[in-house]
Amino acid sequence: MTDSDHRDFSDTREGLTGLYAELIRSIGLTGREIAKLSGTRPQYISHIKRRQRPWSNEMFIRPLAGLVVEYKWLLTGDLATDTKHIIAMYPSIARSDGPLLPLPLFERPFMGPRMTADEWDGSFVCVTSPVKEHAVAMQRPYILRLPFDDTAGRLRKGDHLLVNQIESADSAYALVKSGWGVKLVRRVDGGYVDVESGYRYTGSDVKTIGSVAMVLMGLL
Repeated sequence: MTDSDHRDFSDTREGLTGLYAELIRSIGLTGREIAKLSGTRPQYISHIKRRQRPWSNEMFIRPLAGLVVEYKWLLTGDLATDTKHIIAMYPSIARSDGPLLPLPLFERPFMGPRMTADEWDGSFVCVTSPVKEHAVAMQRPYILRLPFDDTAGRLRKGDHLLVNQIESADSAYALVKSGWGVKLVRRVDGGYVDVESGYRYTGSDVKTIGSVAMVLMGLL
């Protein structure tokens, strides 16, 4: 099923029922199990599956949120897109007691609390110790695959950075809000330098809203 099929399919209440059927078939959970995860009565789910009661957007988002738990900030409100992303990511989320931790992979600097449907394509990577232990202590962590070279530093296009969506004074690289976007900056004496453009901010120009905890992979 293509992305356009998903979007057209979710435009009707009948489409939401179809999306739900695809969800439970793909992730291998029963309606009763999803009802428990989403705080919904099993009878309600049964009525919906039998077409005795229609889905609503508000009702459909509850099982999605129940499945992703601490990854709720990845939900965009585009139900077809969110369903597709959860189908891909849920098996890794469900093994939370295992050695791997799934983290979303972004191609541009991002700061929450909410994203739009075009800000994440559903890609993610699973990290192991010791990165996992660092990430679980962070606020909405993700991996940034740097889309540009650092104009005056050691980072390069293609580096994978572990991002914490909260300020840290100890981090050499930070994220700042600039206009409608988010910029990755490097700390320098008296301010910051935009990693992509080389523009220099004074300390009073910006407020840091996130930080880079470590470089996971990069060119030597």
